[in-house]
Amino acid sequence: MLGESPLSARGILLSLILLMNGCAEVTRWDAQGSWSGRVTLPGEVEAERESGLSDPIAGPDEDRIRLCQLAAMDLGMTFVPIERDRVAAIQVRTARPLCEDGRTEITGGSVLIWANPAGDPNTLAAVRADGWTITGEIEATSYSDFGLPHLDAGESANTERVQGTFSLTATDAAGAMIRIEGGTFELTVVARRVEQSIS
Repeated sequence: MLGESPLSARGILLSLILLMNGCAEVTRWDAQGSWSGRVTLPGEVEAERESGLSDPIAGPDEDRIRLCQLAAMDLGMTFVPIERDRVAAIQVRTARPLCEDGRTEITGGSVLIWANPAGDPNTLAAVRADGWTITGEIEATSYSDFGLPHLDAGESANTERVQGTFSLTATDAAGAMIRIEGGTFELTVVARRVEQSIS
């Protein structure tokens, strides 16, 4: 067309090729990390443990994650055997977003246990257990914003990271208790550019 630059014409051509091939590029997000601390489980003595950490949705195909809009995280319990009624993870909610420096209260959350979904005795899945109360505090000691990178398909980059300390106590209606003392954590947000088929 008259007045159109070669650059914009090239962009239109690339878009048409993508549409003809049924592919487009999208950015996917994930937040993963680790935690460690002194853990006391019901009927067990205190022991130093470490495990994985994630945002509540957890997975490599999420929409945009911003730590200044995130006030929850999941503490994995991979050191606990995968057995029925054993703890699988603890989800915690905080009074302030994770990006804010300083100390904030844990205002609630959930304990996930291994159970048989839909009564299937051959399958175990992590499900929310009823009757647990979670209290404690988190302190964000370091927050970094690396900005939004320009990514080509197949590339990934860290966009944010928070590090800090925490302690918590989870108690159920029968008095069983899970305690984590002297906890430390690191959570990193990763952006990943992928090709997505158009159906």
